[in-house]
Amino acid sequence: MDNKLEAQGKSLDHFGVIASEMKRLKIPEMIDQAVGVNSQELVTTGDCVMGMVMNCFGFLDYPLMLMPEFFEDKALSCLFREGVDADNFNRHKLGRVLDRISNYGCEKLFSELSFSVCMNEGIGLAFQHCDTTTFSLTGEYLVEDMDVQEVVITRGYSKDQRRDCKQVVQELIVSQDGGVPLLTKSWSGNASDSKIFQARIRELVRIFKKSNELRCLIADSKLYSKENAEYLSQINFITRIPSTIKLEGDVRDKAIQQDSWIEINENYKAAEYSVVHYGFAQRWIVIYSTHAYNRAVKSVAREVKKKEEEIQKKLFHLQAKRFSCEEDARKALNFIAKKQRYHTITEVALKKHKHHAKRGRPTKNEGASKFTFQIVGKATINQEAVDLSIQRRSCFVLGTNMGREELSCEGVLNAYKQQDKVEKGFAFLKSPSFFASSLFLKNTPRIQALIMIMTLALLVYSVVQRKLRMRLKEKNDTLPNQIKKQTATPTLRWIFQMLQGINYITIRINGVVKTIVDNITDLRRKIILIFGAEVAKIYKISLVGV
Repeated sequence: MDNKLEAQGKSLDHFGVIASEMKRLKIPEMIDQAVGVNSQELVTTGDCVMGMVMNCFGFLDYPLMLMPEFFEDKALSCLFREGVDADNFNRHKLGRVLDRISNYGCEKLFSELSFSVCMNEGIGLAFQHCDTTTFSLTGEYLVEDMDVQEVVITRGYSKDQRRDCKQVVQELIVSQDGGVPLLTKSWSGNASDSKIFQARIRELVRIFKKSNELRCLIADSKLYSKENAEYLSQINFITRIPSTIKLEGDVRDKAIQQDSWIEINENYKAAEYSVVHYGFAQRWIVIYSTHAYNRAVKSVAREVKKKEEEIQKKLFHLQAKRFSCEEDARKALNFIAKKQRYHTITEVALKKHKHHAKRGRPTKNEGASKFTFQIVGKATINQEAVDLSIQRRSCFVLGTNMGREELSCEGVLNAYKQQDKVEKGFAFLKSPSFFASSLFLKNTPRIQALIMIMTLALLVYSVVQRKLRMRLKEKNDTLPNQIKKQTATPTLRWIFQMLQGINYITIRINGVVKTIVDNITDLRRKIILIFGAEVAKIYKISLVGV
Protein backbone atom coordinates (compact mmCIF):
# COMPACT_ATOMS: atom_id res chain seq x y z
CA MET A 1 0.00 0.00 0.00
CA ASP A 2 1.31 3.43 -0.95
CA ASN A 3 2.18 5.81 1.86
CA LYS A 4 0.11 9.02 1.91
CA LEU A 5 2.27 12.03 2.85
CA GLU A 6 1.01 15.53 3.73
CA ALA A 7 3.16 18.40 5.02
CA GLN A 8 2.21 21.89 6.13
CA GLY A 9 4.63 24.58 7.23
CA LYS A 10 3.92 27.54 9.48
CA SER A 11 6.17 30.37 10.56
CA LEU A 12 7.59 30.21 14.09
CA ASP A 13 10.50 32.69 13.85
CA HIS A 14 11.08 34.59 17.11
CA PHE A 15 7.44 34.38 18.20
CA GLY A 16 8.17 31.21 20.16
CA VAL A 17 10.45 33.25 22.43
CA ILE A 18 7.75 35.88 22.99
CA ALA A 19 5.01 33.32 23.69
CA SER A 20 7.19 31.28 26.03
CA GLU A 21 8.45 34.29 27.98
CA MET A 22 5.00 35.84 28.35
CA LYS A 23 3.65 32.54 29.66
CA ARG A 24 6.64 32.20 32.00
CA LEU A 25 5.94 35.69 33.32
CA LYS A 26 2.24 34.67 33.65
CA ILE A 27 1.09 37.81 31.84
CA PRO A 28 -1.86 36.23 29.95
CA GLU A 29 -2.90 34.39 33.10
CA MET A 30 -2.86 37.54 35.24
CA ILE A 31 -4.84 39.48 32.62
CA ASP A 32 -7.53 36.79 32.56
CA GLN A 33 -7.70 36.74 36.34
CA ALA A 34 -8.12 40.52 36.39
CA VAL A 35 -10.73 41.07 33.64
CA GLY A 36 -12.43 37.66 33.78
CA VAL A 37 -12.91 34.79 31.33
CA ASN A 38 -16.04 33.80 29.44
CA SER A 39 -16.30 30.00 29.26
CA GLN A 40 -17.63 30.23 25.69
CA GLU A 41 -14.62 32.19 24.40
CA LEU A 42 -12.25 30.36 22.06
CA VAL A 43 -9.48 32.82 22.89
CA THR A 44 -9.32 34.76 26.16
CA THR A 45 -8.45 38.39 26.76
CA GLY A 46 -4.98 37.26 27.85
CA ASP A 47 -4.56 35.32 24.59
CA CYS A 48 -5.55 38.37 22.55
CA VAL A 49 -3.18 40.65 24.43
CA MET A 50 -0.36 38.14 23.88
CA GLY A 51 -1.26 38.09 20.19
CA MET A 52 -1.19 41.89 20.02
CA VAL A 53 2.22 41.94 21.68
CA MET A 54 3.46 39.43 19.09
CA ASN A 55 2.11 41.72 16.39
CA CYS A 56 4.18 44.51 17.92
CA PHE A 57 7.30 42.44 17.31
CA GLY A 58 6.32 41.41 13.79
CA PHE A 59 8.51 44.14 12.22
CA LEU A 60 5.83 44.39 9.54
CA ASP A 61 3.24 47.13 9.27
CA TYR A 62 0.23 45.04 10.29
CA PRO A 63 -2.15 47.35 12.19
CA LEU A 64 -4.64 46.12 14.74
CA MET A 65 -7.45 45.57 12.23
CA LEU A 66 -5.25 43.18 10.22
CA MET A 67 -4.42 40.79 13.04
CA PRO A 68 -6.04 37.78 11.27
CA GLU A 69 -3.81 38.41 8.24
CA PHE A 70 -0.80 38.68 10.53
CA PHE A 71 -1.52 35.26 12.10
CA GLU A 72 -2.44 33.42 8.87
CA ASP A 73 1.02 31.90 8.45
CA LYS A 74 1.92 31.57 12.14
CA ALA A 75 2.11 28.30 14.08
CA LEU A 76 -0.78 29.15 16.42
CA SER A 77 -1.11 25.63 17.81
CA CYS A 78 2.47 25.90 19.01
CA LEU A 79 2.26 29.50 20.23
CA PHE A 80 -1.17 29.21 21.88
CA ARG A 81 -2.86 25.77 21.81
CA GLU A 82 -4.70 23.46 19.48
CA GLY A 83 -7.88 24.89 18.04
CA VAL A 84 -6.79 28.53 17.97
CA ASP A 85 -7.33 30.03 14.53
CA ALA A 86 -6.25 33.31 12.92
CA ASP A 87 -9.88 34.39 12.52
CA ASN A 88 -10.27 34.33 16.30
CA PHE A 89 -8.25 37.55 16.38
CA ASN A 90 -10.70 39.63 14.33
CA ARG A 91 -11.14 43.35 14.92
CA HIS A 92 -14.46 42.93 16.72
CA LYS A 93 -12.90 40.56 19.25
CA LEU A 94 -9.89 42.82 19.75
CA GLY A 95 -12.14 45.85 20.15
CA ARG A 96 -14.00 44.09 22.96
CA VAL A 97 -10.67 43.19 24.54
CA LEU A 98 -9.65 46.85 24.57
CA ASP A 99 -12.99 47.74 26.14
CA ARG A 100 -12.48 45.16 28.93
CA ILE A 101 -9.03 46.52 29.68
CA SER A 102 -10.35 50.08 29.71
CA ASN A 103 -13.23 49.14 32.03
CA TYR A 104 -10.84 47.43 34.44
CA GLY A 105 -8.44 50.38 34.37
CA CYS A 106 -5.44 50.63 32.05
CA GLU A 107 -3.10 52.16 34.62
CA LYS A 108 -4.24 49.73 37.33
CA LEU A 109 -3.83 46.62 35.16
CA PHE A 110 -0.41 47.64 33.87
CA SER A 111 0.85 48.45 37.37
CA GLU A 112 -0.27 45.04 38.63
CA LEU A 113 1.42 43.23 35.75
CA SER A 114 4.62 45.25 36.03
CA PHE A 115 4.87 44.84 39.81
CA SER A 116 4.47 41.06 39.55
CA VAL A 117 7.04 40.79 36.77
CA CYS A 118 9.54 42.96 38.63
CA MET A 119 9.18 40.92 41.81
CA ASN A 120 9.60 37.60 39.97
CA GLU A 121 12.59 38.84 37.93
CA GLY A 122 14.31 40.63 40.82
CA ILE A 123 14.37 43.95 38.98
CA GLY A 124 15.85 46.78 41.02
CA LEU A 125 13.35 49.55 41.77
CA ALA A 126 15.62 51.93 43.68
CA PHE A 127 15.97 54.46 40.86
CA GLN A 128 12.93 55.26 38.72
CA HIS A 129 12.87 57.59 35.70
CA CYS A 130 9.82 59.60 34.70
CA ASP A 131 9.06 61.47 31.47
CA THR A 132 6.27 62.15 28.96
CA THR A 133 5.76 61.99 25.21
CA THR A 134 2.93 62.63 22.75
CA PHE A 135 1.12 60.36 20.31
CA SER A 136 -0.32 62.15 17.29
CA LEU A 137 -3.71 61.19 15.90
CA THR A 138 -5.28 62.04 12.57
CA GLY A 139 -8.97 62.56 11.93
CA GLU A 140 -11.71 64.41 13.75
CA TYR A 141 -12.19 63.91 17.48
CA LEU A 142 -15.02 66.15 18.65
CA VAL A 143 -15.10 66.48 22.42
CA GLU A 144 -18.85 67.17 22.46
CA ASP A 145 -19.49 63.85 20.69
CA MET A 146 -17.55 61.82 23.23
CA ASP A 147 -18.64 60.37 26.52
CA VAL A 148 -17.50 62.15 29.66
CA GLN A 149 -13.93 61.05 30.21
CA GLU A 150 -10.67 62.12 31.80
CA VAL A 151 -8.55 62.07 28.63
CA VAL A 152 -9.38 64.53 25.85
CA ILE A 153 -7.87 64.19 22.38
CA THR A 154 -6.92 67.73 21.51
CA ARG A 155 -4.08 69.92 20.31
CA GLY A 156 -1.22 70.79 22.59
CA TYR A 157 2.54 71.11 22.60
CA SER A 158 3.64 68.36 20.22
CA LYS A 159 6.90 66.58 21.01
CA ASP A 160 6.49 64.88 17.62
CA GLN A 161 6.56 68.30 15.92
CA ARG A 162 3.09 67.49 14.52
CA ARG A 163 1.23 70.66 15.45
CA ASP A 164 -1.29 69.88 12.71
CA CYS A 165 -2.54 66.79 14.57
CA LYS A 166 -4.48 66.29 17.75
CA GLN A 167 -2.78 64.13 20.33
CA VAL A 168 -2.72 62.31 23.62
CA VAL A 169 0.12 62.52 26.13
CA GLN A 170 1.71 59.40 27.60
CA GLU A 171 3.46 59.40 30.94
CA LEU A 172 5.98 56.64 31.56
CA ILE A 173 8.06 55.57 34.55
CA VAL A 174 10.80 53.00 33.98
CA SER A 175 13.34 51.28 36.21
CA GLN A 176 16.99 52.09 35.87
CA ASP A 177 17.61 48.35 36.01
CA GLY A 178 16.87 47.26 32.44
CA GLY A 179 14.61 50.17 31.52
CA VAL A 180 11.54 48.14 32.50
CA PRO A 181 8.32 50.22 32.42
CA LEU A 182 6.72 50.39 35.86
CA LEU A 183 3.80 52.68 35.14
CA THR A 184 2.01 54.16 32.16
CA LYS A 185 -0.81 56.69 32.09
CA SER A 186 -2.55 58.58 29.30
CA TRP A 187 -3.33 62.29 29.64
CA SER A 188 -5.23 64.84 27.60
CA GLY A 189 -3.37 66.20 24.59
CA ASN A 190 -2.94 69.65 26.15
CA ALA A 191 -1.67 68.44 29.54
CA SER A 192 1.65 70.05 30.50
CA ASP A 193 4.63 68.21 31.97
CA SER A 194 4.35 70.39 35.07
CA LYS A 195 0.75 69.32 35.66
CA ILE A 196 1.57 65.64 35.04
CA PHE A 197 4.61 65.63 37.33
CA GLN A 198 2.66 67.41 40.05
CA ALA A 199 -0.06 64.75 40.02
CA ARG A 200 2.47 61.91 39.83
CA ILE A 201 4.69 63.10 42.64
CA ARG A 202 1.73 63.30 45.04
CA GLU A 203 1.00 59.65 44.31
CA LEU A 204 4.67 58.64 44.60
CA VAL A 205 4.90 60.15 48.08
CA ARG A 206 2.32 57.59 49.22
CA ILE A 207 3.98 54.69 47.36
CA PHE A 208 7.57 55.49 48.35
CA LYS A 209 6.64 55.84 52.02
CA LYS A 210 5.23 52.31 52.00
CA SER A 211 8.55 50.88 50.79
CA ASN A 212 11.23 49.89 53.27
CA GLU A 213 13.89 50.06 50.56
CA LEU A 214 15.56 53.02 48.86
CA ARG A 215 13.39 54.74 46.25
CA CYS A 216 14.46 57.72 44.17
CA LEU A 217 12.58 59.57 41.40
CA ILE A 218 14.63 60.96 38.51
CA ALA A 219 13.18 63.38 35.97
CA ASP A 220 14.04 66.43 33.89
CA SER A 221 13.80 70.04 35.08
CA LYS A 222 9.98 70.17 34.79
CA LEU A 223 9.86 68.15 38.02
CA TYR A 224 11.50 70.94 40.00
CA SER A 225 9.00 73.69 40.73
CA LYS A 226 7.62 75.66 43.65
CA GLU A 227 4.30 73.82 43.31
CA ASN A 228 6.04 70.43 43.69
CA ALA A 229 8.32 71.49 46.54
CA GLU A 230 5.98 70.27 49.30
CA TYR A 231 6.01 66.76 47.85
CA LEU A 232 9.63 66.72 46.64
CA SER A 233 10.78 67.31 50.20
CA GLN A 234 9.08 64.04 51.22
CA ILE A 235 10.79 61.70 48.73
CA ASN A 236 14.26 61.14 47.31
CA PHE A 237 14.73 62.84 43.95
CA ILE A 238 17.37 63.73 41.38
CA THR A 239 16.61 66.36 38.77
CA ARG A 240 18.19 69.10 36.73
CA ILE A 241 17.64 72.52 38.26
CA PRO A 242 15.97 74.90 35.75
CA SER A 243 18.28 77.63 34.46
CA THR A 244 15.43 80.12 34.92
CA ILE A 245 16.01 80.03 38.69
CA LYS A 246 18.33 82.85 39.73
CA LEU A 247 20.04 80.81 42.45
CA GLU A 248 20.96 78.20 39.82
CA GLY A 249 22.95 80.80 37.89
CA ASP A 250 24.58 82.10 41.07
CA VAL A 251 25.69 78.61 42.11
CA ARG A 252 27.00 77.88 38.63
CA ASP A 253 28.99 81.15 38.55
CA LYS A 254 30.34 80.44 42.02
CA ALA A 255 31.69 77.08 40.88
CA ILE A 256 33.33 78.68 37.83
CA GLN A 257 34.93 81.48 39.86
CA GLN A 258 36.19 79.26 42.69
CA ASP A 259 37.54 76.64 40.28
CA SER A 260 37.52 73.96 42.99
CA TRP A 261 36.31 71.04 40.89
CA ILE A 262 36.30 67.39 41.91
CA GLU A 263 37.38 65.15 39.05
CA ILE A 264 34.83 62.44 38.29
CA ASN A 265 36.37 61.10 35.09
CA GLU A 266 38.02 62.43 31.95
CA ASN A 267 34.74 63.94 30.74
CA TYR A 268 33.15 65.27 33.93
CA LYS A 269 34.04 67.20 37.05
CA ALA A 270 31.79 68.45 39.83
CA ALA A 271 31.45 71.10 42.51
CA GLU A 272 28.95 70.54 45.32
CA TYR A 273 27.03 73.13 47.35
CA SER A 274 24.48 72.87 50.17
CA VAL A 275 21.50 75.15 49.60
CA VAL A 276 18.09 75.78 51.07
CA HIS A 277 15.58 76.40 48.30
CA TYR A 278 11.80 76.27 48.24
CA GLY A 279 11.98 75.82 51.99
CA PHE A 280 14.03 72.62 52.33
CA ALA A 281 17.71 71.61 52.34
CA GLN A 282 19.23 70.19 49.17
CA ARG A 283 22.52 69.33 47.51
CA TRP A 284 23.15 71.17 44.26
CA ILE A 285 25.95 69.69 42.19
CA VAL A 286 27.43 71.74 39.39
CA ILE A 287 28.57 69.39 36.63
CA TYR A 288 31.21 70.50 34.13
CA SER A 289 31.19 68.46 30.91
CA THR A 290 33.95 68.46 28.30
CA HIS A 291 31.38 67.41 25.70
CA ALA A 292 29.24 70.42 26.63
CA TYR A 293 32.36 72.60 26.50
CA ASN A 294 33.14 71.51 22.94
CA ARG A 295 29.56 72.22 21.90
CA ALA A 296 29.63 75.59 23.67
CA VAL A 297 32.81 76.70 21.89
CA LYS A 298 31.14 76.17 18.51
CA SER A 299 27.75 77.65 19.43
CA VAL A 300 29.24 80.75 21.10
CA ALA A 301 31.54 81.31 18.10
CA ARG A 302 28.48 81.30 15.83
CA GLU A 303 26.70 83.75 18.12
CA VAL A 304 29.71 86.07 18.29
CA LYS A 305 29.95 86.15 14.50
CA LYS A 306 26.24 86.85 14.12
CA LYS A 307 26.28 89.60 16.74
CA GLU A 308 29.32 91.22 15.16
CA GLU A 309 27.53 91.47 11.83
CA GLU A 310 24.54 93.07 13.57
CA ILE A 311 26.75 95.55 15.45
CA GLN A 312 28.60 96.62 12.31
CA LYS A 313 25.27 97.42 10.64
CA LYS A 314 24.13 99.46 13.63
CA LEU A 315 27.42 101.35 13.81
CA PHE A 316 27.28 102.04 10.08
CA HIS A 317 23.83 103.57 10.37
CA LEU A 318 24.81 105.42 13.55
CA GLN A 319 27.74 107.22 11.92
CA ALA A 320 25.38 108.46 9.20
CA LYS A 321 23.15 110.21 11.74
CA ARG A 322 23.59 113.77 13.05
CA PHE A 323 22.77 114.76 16.61
CA SER A 324 21.99 118.17 18.05
CA CYS A 325 24.46 117.81 20.93
CA GLU A 326 27.37 115.69 22.06
CA GLU A 327 25.31 114.15 24.86
CA ASP A 328 22.70 112.79 22.44
CA ALA A 329 25.40 111.33 20.20
CA ARG A 330 27.06 109.53 23.08
CA LYS A 331 23.68 108.34 24.41
CA ALA A 332 22.96 106.72 21.05
CA LEU A 333 26.33 104.97 21.07
CA ASN A 334 25.89 103.84 24.68
CA PHE A 335 22.42 102.51 23.85
CA ILE A 336 24.01 100.14 21.34
CA ALA A 337 26.91 99.32 23.65
CA LYS A 338 24.87 98.35 26.71
CA LYS A 339 22.96 95.67 24.77
CA GLN A 340 26.11 93.85 23.70
CA ARG A 341 27.04 90.59 25.36
CA TYR A 342 30.24 89.64 23.61
CA HIS A 343 31.54 93.02 22.37
CA THR A 344 32.85 96.24 23.80
CA ILE A 345 32.03 99.40 21.83
CA THR A 346 34.33 102.37 22.18
CA GLU A 347 34.14 105.89 20.82
CA VAL A 348 36.57 106.40 17.97
CA ALA A 349 35.68 109.94 16.97
CA LEU A 350 33.13 112.66 17.70
CA LYS A 351 32.92 115.16 14.86
CA LYS A 352 31.33 118.61 14.99
CA HIS A 353 29.57 119.82 11.83
CA LYS A 354 28.65 123.45 11.02
CA HIS A 355 25.31 124.37 9.46
CA HIS A 356 24.45 127.80 7.91
CA ALA A 357 21.10 129.44 7.65
CA LYS A 358 21.26 129.93 3.87
CA ARG A 359 22.03 127.52 1.12
CA GLY A 360 25.13 127.83 -0.98
CA ARG A 361 28.62 128.97 -0.17
CA PRO A 362 28.73 131.05 3.05
CA THR A 363 30.25 134.54 3.01
CA LYS A 364 33.56 135.26 4.67
CA ASN A 365 32.12 136.73 7.85
CA GLU A 366 28.96 134.56 8.03
CA GLY A 367 28.88 132.45 11.18
CA ALA A 368 27.28 129.05 11.64
CA SER A 369 23.58 129.08 12.59
CA LYS A 370 23.83 125.69 14.37
CA PHE A 371 26.09 122.70 14.99
CA THR A 372 25.40 118.91 14.74
CA PHE A 373 27.49 116.05 15.94
CA GLN A 374 28.50 112.79 14.30
CA ILE A 375 29.83 109.88 16.35
CA VAL A 376 31.86 106.91 15.12
CA GLY A 377 32.20 103.76 17.21
CA LYS A 378 34.30 100.62 17.03
CA ALA A 379 33.39 97.12 18.24
CA THR A 380 35.96 94.79 19.75
CA ILE A 381 35.40 91.30 21.08
CA ASN A 382 35.19 91.05 24.86
CA GLN A 383 37.11 87.79 25.21
CA GLU A 384 36.43 87.62 28.95
CA ALA A 385 32.66 87.65 28.31
CA VAL A 386 33.05 85.06 25.56
CA ASP A 387 35.03 82.75 27.82
CA LEU A 388 32.53 83.18 30.67
CA SER A 389 29.62 82.31 28.37
CA ILE A 390 31.43 79.17 27.21
CA GLN A 391 32.14 78.17 30.80
CA ARG A 392 28.52 78.72 31.82
CA ARG A 393 27.22 76.62 28.94
CA SER A 394 29.69 73.87 29.82
CA CYS A 395 27.97 73.42 33.17
CA PHE A 396 24.58 72.32 34.43
CA VAL A 397 23.23 71.90 37.95
CA LEU A 398 21.75 68.70 39.38
CA GLY A 399 19.68 68.87 42.53
CA THR A 400 18.97 66.12 45.05
CA ASN A 401 17.95 65.78 48.68
CA MET A 402 19.91 62.55 49.15
CA GLY A 403 22.89 62.80 51.50
CA ARG A 404 26.53 62.22 50.55
CA GLU A 405 26.52 58.97 52.53
CA GLU A 406 23.67 57.69 50.32
CA LEU A 407 24.95 58.89 46.95
CA SER A 408 28.20 60.54 45.93
CA CYS A 409 28.46 63.29 43.30
CA GLU A 410 29.46 60.67 40.76
CA GLY A 411 26.50 58.53 41.80
CA VAL A 412 24.09 61.44 41.31
CA LEU A 413 25.51 62.15 37.85
CA ASN A 414 25.43 58.49 36.80
CA ALA A 415 21.85 58.14 38.01
CA TYR A 416 20.72 61.22 36.08
CA LYS A 417 22.51 60.10 32.91
CA GLN A 418 20.35 56.98 32.95
CA GLN A 419 17.37 59.20 32.15
CA ASP A 420 17.88 58.01 28.57
CA LYS A 421 16.29 54.71 29.69
CA VAL A 422 12.84 56.30 29.51
CA GLU A 423 13.73 58.15 26.30
CA LYS A 424 14.77 54.86 24.70
CA GLY A 425 11.44 53.43 25.79
CA PHE A 426 9.61 56.19 23.93
CA ALA A 427 11.85 55.65 20.90
CA PHE A 428 10.88 51.97 20.95
CA LEU A 429 7.17 52.79 21.09
CA LYS A 430 7.47 55.31 18.25
CA SER A 431 9.68 53.19 16.01
CA PRO A 432 8.42 53.08 12.39
CA SER A 433 8.45 49.28 12.56
CA PHE A 434 6.10 49.35 15.57
CA PHE A 435 2.61 48.59 14.31
CA ALA A 436 0.77 51.03 16.56
CA SER A 437 3.07 54.00 16.08
CA SER A 438 0.24 55.87 14.39
CA LEU A 439 -3.03 55.49 16.25
CA PHE A 440 -6.15 54.98 14.18
CA LEU A 441 -8.84 54.23 16.77
CA LYS A 442 -11.68 56.70 17.27
CA ASN A 443 -12.80 55.54 20.71
CA THR A 444 -10.73 57.28 23.39
CA PRO A 445 -10.88 54.49 26.01
CA ARG A 446 -9.67 52.05 23.34
CA ILE A 447 -6.80 54.39 22.48
CA GLN A 448 -5.79 54.40 26.15
CA ALA A 449 -5.98 50.60 26.25
CA LEU A 450 -3.93 50.29 23.06
CA ILE A 451 -1.21 52.58 24.46
CA MET A 452 -1.18 50.38 27.56
CA ILE A 453 -0.68 47.25 25.40
CA MET A 454 2.08 48.99 23.46
CA THR A 455 3.80 49.71 26.77
CA LEU A 456 3.25 46.09 27.80
CA ALA A 457 5.18 45.11 24.67
CA LEU A 458 7.99 47.38 25.87
CA LEU A 459 7.85 45.64 29.26
CA VAL A 460 8.19 42.21 27.65
CA TYR A 461 10.97 43.45 25.37
CA SER A 462 13.01 45.04 28.18
CA VAL A 463 12.61 42.09 30.57
CA VAL A 464 13.56 39.51 27.93
CA GLN A 465 16.51 41.61 26.73
CA ARG A 466 17.68 42.00 30.34
CA LYS A 467 17.43 38.24 30.83
CA LEU A 468 19.41 37.55 27.64
CA ARG A 469 22.22 39.91 28.62
CA MET A 470 22.38 38.55 32.15
CA ARG A 471 22.63 34.97 30.83
CA LEU A 472 25.45 35.99 28.49
CA LYS A 473 27.25 37.67 31.37
CA GLU A 474 26.84 34.60 33.58
CA LYS A 475 28.21 32.35 30.85
CA ASN A 476 30.89 34.87 29.89
CA ASP A 477 29.61 34.43 26.35
CA THR A 478 28.84 36.65 23.36
CA LEU A 479 26.71 36.79 20.23
CA PRO A 480 27.41 38.43 16.86
CA ASN A 481 25.95 41.87 16.25
CA GLN A 482 24.83 43.40 12.93
CA ILE A 483 28.40 43.82 11.69
CA LYS A 484 29.46 40.32 12.81
CA LYS A 485 31.38 41.53 15.84
CA GLN A 486 30.92 39.65 19.10
CA THR A 487 29.03 41.49 21.85
CA ALA A 488 27.75 40.62 25.31
CA THR A 489 24.98 43.24 25.08
CA PRO A 490 23.05 42.56 21.85
CA THR A 491 19.70 44.23 21.28
CA LEU A 492 16.71 41.93 21.42
CA ARG A 493 15.44 43.36 18.13
CA TRP A 494 18.56 42.05 16.39
CA ILE A 495 18.27 38.68 18.12
CA PHE A 496 14.67 38.40 16.93
CA GLN A 497 15.74 39.22 13.39
CA MET A 498 18.35 36.44 13.53
CA LEU A 499 15.60 33.97 14.47
CA GLN A 500 13.45 34.80 11.46
CA GLY A 501 13.14 31.91 9.02
CA ILE A 502 12.39 29.16 11.56
CA ASN A 503 9.37 27.05 10.50
CA TYR A 504 7.03 24.73 12.40
CA ILE A 505 6.19 21.82 10.07
CA THR A 506 3.34 19.36 10.55
CA ILE A 507 3.75 16.05 8.67
CA ARG A 508 0.97 13.47 8.22
CA ILE A 509 1.92 9.99 7.06
CA ASN A 510 -1.09 7.68 6.74
CA GLY A 511 -2.91 9.69 9.39
CA VAL A 512 -0.01 9.70 11.82
CA VAL A 513 0.94 13.29 12.74
CA LYS A 514 4.49 14.34 13.44
CA THR A 515 5.79 17.88 14.03
CA ILE A 516 9.29 19.20 13.49
CA VAL A 517 10.94 22.59 13.68
CA ASP A 518 12.98 23.38 10.60
CA ASN A 519 15.89 25.68 9.84
CA ILE A 520 17.57 25.61 13.25
CA THR A 521 21.18 26.61 12.62
CA ASP A 522 23.97 26.28 15.19
CA LEU A 523 23.72 30.00 15.99
CA ARG A 524 19.95 29.87 16.38
CA ARG A 525 20.27 26.80 18.61
CA LYS A 526 22.75 28.67 20.78
CA ILE A 527 20.42 31.69 21.08
CA ILE A 528 17.41 29.54 21.97
CA LEU A 529 19.34 27.58 24.60
CA ILE A 530 20.46 30.85 26.23
CA PHE A 531 16.80 31.68 26.87
CA GLY A 532 16.32 28.41 28.73
CA ALA A 533 14.44 25.13 28.80
CA GLU A 534 10.92 26.55 28.31
CA VAL A 535 11.89 28.31 25.08
CA ALA A 536 13.89 25.30 23.91
CA LYS A 537 10.80 23.12 24.35
CA ILE A 538 8.77 25.23 21.89
CA TYR A 539 11.56 24.91 19.32
CA LYS A 540 11.86 21.16 20.05
CA ILE A 541 15.50 21.44 21.03
CA SER A 542 16.74 18.74 23.38
CA LEU A 543 18.67 19.77 26.47
CA VAL A 544 20.38 16.40 26.69
CA GLY A 545 24.14 16.90 26.63
CA VAL A 546 23.86 20.67 26.97
